[in-house]
Amino acid sequence: MIVAAIALITALAGTAVALPGKNRIDKNDLRKNVVKRKNIVKGAVNSFKIQNGAVQPWDQSATARAPRAYAHVTGDNQVTESLSRGVSDANVDIDTDVFCFRNLGFQPKHVQATVDGSSGGAVNPDLIIQAAVNPPGDSSTCSGEEQASVEIWDVSGAFNEIGADFYVAFFE
Repeated sequence: MIVAAIALITALAGTAVALPGKNRIDKNDLRKNVVKRKNIVKGAVNSFKIQNGAVQPWDQSATARAPRAYAHVTGDNQVTESLSRGVSDANVDIDTDVFCFRNLGFQPKHVQATVDGSSGGAVNPDLIIQAAVNPPGDSSTCSGEEQASVEIWDVSGAFNEIGADFYVAFFE
C-alpha cells in the first residue's frame, strides 16, 4: 500500500525535464539536422546572431555569391554580349567621362569593377577604377536615374580614361 501511494503521488506530481541554462539551446540538446528552415521564424537568424566563421562559402546558396548581372564594357561604350549577363548596350551611357548604368531591372547593393588587362596593347599601370552604387534619385555623378557608375582614372595625368575596357559586376 505504501508503494502504491508513493507511485500515485509521483505520477500526480509529474516530473520536469529542463535544458541546462536559461533560454539557451546547446548543440548537444538537439539531434543533427532536426531543425529545418520551416522551423525558424523569418528574421530570427541574422548576421549578428551567427558566430564569426560559422558560415562557410560552400554553406551559402549560389545566388548569395554570384553577381545578379555583369558585363564587359569597352572603352567606346559597347557591351561585349558574350562576356555579359543582364547588361546590354541600352543599360550603359557615358556622361561627362563617367560610365553610367541604368534600368538594370533591380537595385544593386554592391558594384565591383576591374580594368580589363587583357584587351590588346600594353596595360597602363597608372589606371585605377572606381565603381559606386548610386541611390535612386541621386544624379550627382551622372545626369538622370543611374543605378551605378564607373570611373577610370589615369593617376599619372589625373584625368578620366574613357578608352579603357573594364569588367563590372552588380550584386543584390
